[in-house]
Amino acid sequence: MTKLTPLALLMLAGCAGAPVDPTATSQESAPVSFTEVRFEQGKQVAVTHLLTAAQAAAQDRWLAQARNESAPAGDDAVGVQQSAIGIDTGCSGTSFWLYSGANQTGDRVCFSDDNAHPEDIDLSTIANSSCPTGNWFWCAKSYWGGNYFMNFYGFGHASCASVAPNAKANIDPNGCQAVSLYLGKQI
Repeated sequence: MTKLTPLALLMLAGCAGAPVDPTATSQESAPVSFTEVRFEQGKQVAVTHLLTAAQAAAQDRWLAQARNESAPAGDDAVGVQQSAIGIDTGCSGTSFWLYSGANQTGDRVCFSDDNAHPEDIDLSTIANSSCPTGNWFWCAKSYWGGNYFMNFYGFGHASCASVAPNAKANIDPNGCQAVSLYLGKQI
């Protein structure tokens, strides 16, 4: 009887498993958190959905098309059956979006453009379990502006930065936007 070494057993176990895509990364398959913040009857409501990587990519393409930008690369072949995002949302190309990753990637939160935001939004009240704080305070790494000016506010509601309509940028980790507690429309 031949005795197999632990290394040989490990190699055999690896061969018996499903094929591995060497180009795949854990980020590609990790779910993406999508939170919509809106106001209903004067109260802030935040609804969170988990998107697959494919759904997040479809949402990115849709948003780019809604804002008349060239869409990120994707499988847009005619005649190919694909699943829709399948999420009923009031967020649109006119809404303001924050992202947990640079270049508008990763988890995302959108502030629906319903003109009903009665006050500034406290980012610490919007949950995001993948952020070290457990919420969107100190979590945003990039943004995409909506159809209106937005302000980042620090403690005491001191305005630290304005975002022009449809502006798209990364957030400086040492800048005031990175540590802003509040977000609000510029009046």
